[in-house]
Amino acid sequence: MKKQLYILLLLSLLTACKENNKEKFALLVQEWQGKEIVFPQDMAFTRFVTEPVDYRIPDAEYMMMSFIGTVE
Repeated sequence: MKKQLYILLLLSLLTACKENNKEKFALLVQEWQGKEIVFPQDMAFTRFVTEPVDYRIPDAEYMMMSFIGTVE
């Protein structure tokens, strides 16, 4: 009985300290809130890493940016 109580206490401590993904994303959004991303004038756009694409970033007050990569 005592052993089961210790295991239950250990499991509850391990799960209580875990930070979930929703909290991580909320902190990340707070960190970037209000910051400005400045793009260089001579950007080169490519498709499939090697195929150049003729594209210009349109002038707009706001822009939606999506980055796909690893978070380390």
